[in-house]
Amino acid sequence: MILPQLENFNAFEEVPKLKIPIYFCEGKYDYDTAFPLVEQYYKILDSPKKQFFLFNKSAHWPQLDEQKKFSDVLLTIQKDTLK
Repeated sequence: MILPQLENFNAFEEVPKLKIPIYFCEGKYDYDTAFPLVEQYYKILDSPKKQFFLFNKSAHWPQLDEQKKFSDVLLTIQKDTLK
């Protein structure tokens, strides 16, 4: 169920730029948040720091499907933010 305030939300138009770092963790087989759409948004998004992490064996829950890789990504992000 989509919240009413999100029914017509378009991130491409409403959030084309962020002033903070952003990290995308996307499952290749995610149909709830479709990989091609997320990848397209990532490419146009203007942010001082952004990274895209693709999980090739996951759908909507990479933190469960690929736990080791997800943990490694979090550690990578943490190290990056501490620089």
